[in-house]
Amino acid sequence: MCDVATSGRRLATALADARAIRGAIGDEIRQARLNAGLSQHAAGLAVGMSHAQLGRIERAELRALTVD
Repeated sequence: MCDVATSGRRLATALADARAIRGAIGDEIRQARLNAGLSQHAAGLAVGMSHAQLGRIERAELRALTVD
């Protein structure tokens, strides 16, 4: 049986890992966009989303970001 403190630490670690992964994904997307010479507006149009949404992804501001 797992105690509450251990469970809390695991949750905190998982949430921190998720933030780090979202940050890394955002950084990679931004770098790929810049390497392609695209603005957020152009890249957003190419993938069917607004430039504002793309910016939120690049800044890792979307907690509900999915791979899909």
